[in-house]
Amino acid sequence: MGMTKLAGIVGAVVSLGVGCEVAELPGGQPDARDTRDTRDTAAEVEADARDLVSCDPFAIDSPCEEGQYCETTARVCVECVGFIQRCVGSPERATRETCEQPRASGVGELEGGFYEPDPCASGEVCVASGQIGGPVSCRPRVCEPGYATCLSPTRVEACNASGTEEVEETCGAGEACYSGRCEQLRHNVLLVFDTSASMWSYLEPSWNLNHSPLRCEENPHPCFSEFPVCDDVAAPLSLFTLSKNVFSTVVSDAIGSFSQFALMRFPQRETPGLSPSCANGWYVAQDVVTGDDDARATDAATWFEDHLGEVLAVPFPVRTTIDNTPDLLSWIDHEERLAASLETCVDAADCGEGGRCGDYNGERRCFYHSDPELRAISQTPLGKSLFYAGEYFRRFVRVDGKACSVDSDCDSAGYLCRDAKCVDPYRKCKDDFIVLFTDGGESFFQQETEFFNPVVQAKRLAYGLDCQDDSDCRGGATCIADKCIGKDQTTLDTPSVSGEGYGALATPDGTPISIKTTVITVNATPSINARIAYAGGGTNVEAIGLYEGSEDERKAKVAALVAALKSAMTPNYKCRPEDIE
Repeated sequence: MGMTKLAGIVGAVVSLGVGCEVAELPGGQPDARDTRDTRDTAAEVEADARDLVSCDPFAIDSPCEEGQYCETTARVCVECVGFIQRCVGSPERATRETCEQPRASGVGELEGGFYEPDPCASGEVCVASGQIGGPVSCRPRVCEPGYATCLSPTRVEACNASGTEEVEETCGAGEACYSGRCEQLRHNVLLVFDTSASMWSYLEPSWNLNHSPLRCEENPHPCFSEFPVCDDVAAPLSLFTLSKNVFSTVVSDAIGSFSQFALMRFPQRETPGLSPSCANGWYVAQDVVTGDDDARATDAATWFEDHLGEVLAVPFPVRTTIDNTPDLLSWIDHEERLAASLETCVDAADCGEGGRCGDYNGERRCFYHSDPELRAISQTPLGKSLFYAGEYFRRFVRVDGKACSVDSDCDSAGYLCRDAKCVDPYRKCKDDFIVLFTDGGESFFQQETEFFNPVVQAKRLAYGLDCQDDSDCRGGATCIADKCIGKDQTTLDTPSVSGEGYGALATPDGTPISIKTTVITVNATPSINARIAYAGGGTNVEAIGLYEGSEDERKAKVAALVAALKSAMTPNYKCRPEDIE
């Protein structure tokens, strides 16, 4: 290759102040000493056209670009100074370049110092060693970059990013292979949070004798702050604020556990058109979900799916790799906001029931919840809440046998589409749980002879109600005297209600569903909800008198509540690798 020179080397010489001289570039003037073009090839012409930059090898601040060096003889910036190779381009299409070592004959006169193409053979790709300046090699492509497959329930074979090697990985404890990657097996834990008006009661019992905590003008005791926070978050006055704090702590701590979470509340409708208050926020309470006609299943009409959002605040993620923690925390962060959407409007009717029409930068826009919040404004429909929870599991979470074309049609974590049906290959490794968090007892269906009584519903979800044989029951229950009897239960102490064909839950292909219910009751009469937990196969936790006793005793009670809630929300993994091979 011809000699590469700094243009205008005779134009001027400047002192560097270190006992030597270096050429100054006067803006691209021709080299007055030699105007003959000695370049033989187009490649040499292109190489000589590079913009060479003068430099001082002893200067603190170098004009060379990042990754370049100052060649000490020619005193110009170069890309490389020795025999070095590199891979350029994306891993699956990387090509090799080799440094043409610099050869300088004087200041501004230089051959090489730049990378030149040195392509690999056909069918090969350039692979770096992974070390800066380390060797590179040309390797044949043996697989499709990024492709991965499950060799077994716990072994993954994957093609690396360059397509030059197939790597086998063994999934860790509590993991299994889904669609070519190890994913954690997660139980389903549905949190049902009490949003009844009594949750606004003062934590100090004596304060609740004659005054409502939401009517501060009539109350001599400490009052709540203004909407939307409504309370002292650091030192809560209300059971509702304390409960949100406890849940927030546990949800944050539970990240990475062997469970995924969803959040339900008692029925409420969004009403952004109304003026907000601490009691209501931008919601109004309902006794049941809109359209509920007391049917024992929700498939006959569309009211359940159309209005599921009235009770379901945060659904389960549709993949186990998705973290819905931010969504959960947004409902219990003591904040509530509306934000303008891109939808324009003339009046509230244009925005629907869940929006409001307002001014935004001189334009009428629809406003919707940007930060929703749980608000305590309703009665205590425990039985219906358990029924809604069961229908959510049955129709949208446990979808074995649902028709599908691709995996995403199943719309539920862990499910794959195989032979046009949704299937979870590790279904036996996962359990379903409800954690019912409440401060009181059932408001409507108070007799255990009623189908929607919470004790009856808890038993139905866990074990089933009436039966002809053991196959009609769930959760390992046995059919005795036409009743499903769970472990440690007897025919005398469980409710006897006819399911009328809906006595137990099943997936679309008939796979049994069993959901255990744990009940956490705060500041209510002891054992008021123990029957629900007993019938539902779960644990009964009572956190009574949270603000009674000394400061240390109060802190201990709250800490015990946090521990109990975390235990209910974080069951350990169920299957070991040898169980799912």
